[in-house]
Amino acid sequence: MNRLKQKLIELDIYKDRNVTDSNIKELEDKLNLKLDKSMCLYLKDICLFSYKDKEFFGLGVKGYRNILKATLEERELNDSFPKDCLVLQNVGVDGLLVLVNTKGQVIEWTPSGHNKIVSNNLEDFLLNELK
Repeated sequence: MNRLKQKLIELDIYKDRNVTDSNIKELEDKLNLKLDKSMCLYLKDICLFSYKDKEFFGLGVKGYRNILKATLEERELNDSFPKDCLVLQNVGVDGLLVLVNTKGQVIEWTPSGHNKIVSNNLEDFLLNELK
């Protein structure tokens, strides 16, 4: 996540939210899953950010951008929501969500059945979103 963190600093949108390993462990326990190393690094080192019209969820924040809250809400609303995923972004169009699974893959998903892996690398995906 070093490349992403450096890019966020360059864009003056990086903010340290003091997310700890225990915060991440609590998230894993509440969702009953084990996160991929890249997702743990994202949550700890980057946490969340907004760029132009895009908002990427994380920890250390209250409200709809909290990744735990968003994931629990989607699990409750949609029986088809993948249990091995977290909500990284709510695109806000046609129910489209961007998810990250426990393998670190980034997935476009909708309750109506759209399910497509868009990247096998979280940091590369996020860097591409900053273009």
